[in-house]
Amino acid sequence: MENQTKINLRNIDNWIRALYMVLFGLLSIVSRIIVFIVSFMQFAVVAWSGKPNRNLQSFGQGVSIWTCQAFLFLTYNNDQKPFPFSDWPEVELPTETVVEQDPSASEVDDIPTFVEKDDKKPEV
Repeated sequence: MENQTKINLRNIDNWIRALYMVLFGLLSIVSRIIVFIVSFMQFAVVAWSGKPNRNLQSFGQGVSIWTCQAFLFLTYNNDQKPFPFSDWPEVELPTETVVEQDPSASEVDDIPTFVEKDDKKPEV
């Protein structure tokens, strides 16, 4: 048993992987910061325009997939090193759906049932 431990400790491949693990551990910290920034920017875009920015969606999904790949490598669930040692992850954005408003709907329909409807016009 002790002999096998010495062999494992002298295995250069284990130490090289340890260096990659430190690199991807640090990069995963950066990637989480990037995801936070992208999500804040996406919120601002949606608040301003009413719909998400496709480029931010694509970039955010790519960074998220890369982060998952890095975690899989760090936890020995995958031996393939993520980008830049392999290709950048492919993203699949959902097709853009357009929500059409029902022309028969009125503003009154948007009032929740617990709010009393006031048919009186305010005096000016």
